[in-house]
Amino acid sequence: MKHLIALTVVLFVFAGSFAQTFQRPSPAQQEAFKKMQSLYDSLTPMQKNMFFTEVKHIIDPEVTIIQPGATCSNPPSDAIILFDGNDIDK
Repeated sequence: MKHLIALTVVLFVFAGSFAQTFQRPSPAQQEAFKKMQSLYDSLTPMQKNMFFTEVKHIIDPEVTIIQPGATCSNPPSDAIILFDGNDIDK
């Protein structure tokens, strides 16, 4: 029984040594947060909506489906034809 209690205490101390402690943000971090919060608060509702819409498009972009050409010699659907092989003056 003494061994079990000693093992429990050792494990508790060992686990406690790896526990994360709460660290208060530095004054510079607090100042930066206040500045960002005041900038965000100064946005209009439409600007806030645009901001979150842009962030959504960055995180979850819209995927375009590219269709291959009908034959091997035809370009895919998203291709920009720079030279068609016939006329240089186009």
